[in-house]
Amino acid sequence: MAGWLRRSWRKFARAYVFICAREDAKRWQLVIPAGAWVCQRCPHVSFDIARLREHYVFAHAF
Repeated sequence: MAGWLRRSWRKFARAYVFICAREDAKRWQLVIPAGAWVCQRCPHVSFDIARLREHYVFAHAF
């Protein structure tokens, strides 16, 4: 059961990143070029989703 829940949460998070993040940026009148990922907690910008995830782990884990 825990594995199923973890996979579902990852799918939900991935869907948010791919679909809703750009809509949120548009609502806040931010211009984000295609292929750029912006941290919601600080002004960090990544051009790779893996680097953004690493940023979250190291900068915002605690």
